[in-house]
Amino acid sequence: MLKFVLPAALAIAAAQAASACEDRVTIDPMQARELLSTIANGGADPLDQFFAFDTLMCADQTGIRDLALRTGAASSNATIKGQVLLRSLFEMETIAVQLLPAEGLSTEHYKAIEKTPQLNFAVRYRDLAAGCLSLGHDRRCDVSSNLSVTGTKAILHIDHNNDIIGSFSVVDGSLMGSVRVDALNGLVFPAQIDLF
Repeated sequence: MLKFVLPAALAIAAAQAASACEDRVTIDPMQARELLSTIANGGADPLDQFFAFDTLMCADQTGIRDLALRTGAASSNATIKGQVLLRSLFEMETIAVQLLPAEGLSTEHYKAIEKTPQLNFAVRYRDLAAGCLSLGHDRRCDVSSNLSVTGTKAILHIDHNNDIIGSFSVVDGSLMGSVRVDALNGLVFPAQIDLF
């Protein structure tokens, strides 16, 4: 029973914690070291790791928050990685999708990457509870133009005249995946979104 309750409790806590900082707090260096050590310790209790990460993300020092993100990105704890993804994306003003060269791509792919190496989308609205960044509408999560986040995965969906669909997973502090860009002859590209 416990093995089912703990993941559910972590998922609920994760959804609530992404916006849990009502006020930023000053964290002394010794406490920051201990909390970072808890996040980095693969043998630590997952709940302890989660609350250590959450505490550090409420720090009023941006450097401590950055260290928490980077340490969390290297964690083997999927809940922490999901929080890194949420916290990073929900602070972005622009989602920058880099189109990547890769073995086996056609000449047409390379020409398209040379012409348009990066796709940029302004974040217009954030719905943390739904895990959705609207890239179209500014008062709600736009179902036809959004980046949706679930756990350690994200789906990009732009459905206007130039459809773009992408699927990403967290890998070493970035979102790695692929995008299909209809405006570029419907080509599918390896793609990356840097989280920090």
